[in-house]
Amino acid sequence: MQNRSRLFFASIFAGLLWNAGSAVAAPDLAVGTANGKPGDVVKVGLNYTAGGNVAAMDFEIKYDSAKLTPGTREAVAGFPNQVSANAATPGTLKVLVKTNDDGAKILPIPSASPFVTIPFTIAANAVAGDVVLTVANVTMSDNAVSPAVVNPTSVTNGKVTVGGDPVQTVPNVVGKSQAEAENTLKDMGLTVVIQEVDSDQPKGTVLGTIPEAGQPIPADKKVTLKISKGVPQPTVPSVVGKSQAEAENTLKNMGLTVVIQEEVNNQPKGTVLGTIPEAGQPIPADKKVTLRVSKGPDVTPPPAGAAAVPTLSEWALALLVLAIGTVVWMRKSQSLS
Repeated sequence: MQNRSRLFFASIFAGLLWNAGSAVAAPDLAVGTANGKPGDVVKVGLNYTAGGNVAAMDFEIKYDSAKLTPGTREAVAGFPNQVSANAATPGTLKVLVKTNDDGAKILPIPSASPFVTIPFTIAANAVAGDVVLTVANVTMSDNAVSPAVVNPTSVTNGKVTVGGDPVQTVPNVVGKSQAEAENTLKDMGLTVVIQEVDSDQPKGTVLGTIPEAGQPIPADKKVTLKISKGVPQPTVPSVVGKSQAEAENTLKNMGLTVVIQEEVNNQPKGTVLGTIPEAGQPIPADKKVTLRVSKGPDVTPPPAGAAAVPTLSEWALALLVLAIGTVVWMRKSQSLS
């Protein structure tokens, strides 16, 4: 009985020692400050003062997403941490820091200043003033395996102070008419360059700018407007020299109506001499194209009673007869003399 009593009190005493040894003093958590101009990248440190064995901390940082864009965090070596933007809630950074534990021991997060550094890009159009970095929803624990919640003694918000004049950026004029976009840019004192682009958008519609919208205006203050040339208008194809049948198939496959116009020509019958409209011209609204087709040389017979025109062979024969007759006459004349 006496031994059991001693064992009981010994276990109580050991428990008291354990609890005393693992008691957690509350830490301090603070977000740092930074200064910069529009377009600058500034770094903000997350500072933590260890008041005990803190094995994990989980909190959020609220910021103005229209003025700041977070980058990839820089961490102190020796323990893992995560800093990620909340896609579902713009303007919220989720910060999770924990140590590697072996399942039994409490491995405290090192007291470092700062233990995490987060770069922020200041928006080019951000106006001068302070952008507050607000700490929210802080949870700390003394053991990642069987955590006990630890409330920080103090939490200090941070800020990014923006100074200088906002950087002038290219406005978004996509979808506007060329005239409207030109007026917008010229009112800003910019020089406008037009670049026409093939597109299925209506003719004269702004497709984009160079530089793109939101980018800083270049030093020469030139902005290029990419303007739609509209849907390319189909033109009459060249079918000259093709057969009538081949040319008709080509045009009908384009959904055109074909009209045939035959003409006397030395080209073989059925050969395409040209089109109306000519090749390369826009297809007319009625989609009618006339094919000028050769019907061969003129073989019209002479009118009745008209003297027949000798053929080349007939002329040759007549000349030959005349030449022979002349030779015979000359020889006779020589013999008589």
